[in-house]
Amino acid sequence: MEIARLRHRVTVEQPFRLPDELGGQVTTWQTVKTIWAEVRPMSGKEKVEAQQWQSTLSHVIATRYYPWLNSSMRIRWQKRIFHVHAV
Repeated sequence: MEIARLRHRVTVEQPFRLPDELGGQVTTWQTVKTIWAEVRPMSGKEKVEAQQWQSTLSHVIATRYYPWLNSSMRIRWQKRIFHVHAV
């Protein structure tokens, strides 16, 4: 990997469960670390389902190897949120 391609600052977040007033749990997101990454759009599509437009855009986010990064986390880049599907 070329280090120059890691030009985007992304924030890795993990789910954090807190008890609520009714005895249940509320999931919030806690920042783990801010790292350098490459964010590349791969494909995009739009479709109409149930009389509503749905758009999907797949991205590949490449970073250095982090052993603590797993598929339960998500990545925040600018104002967008990406769920990690595979590491």
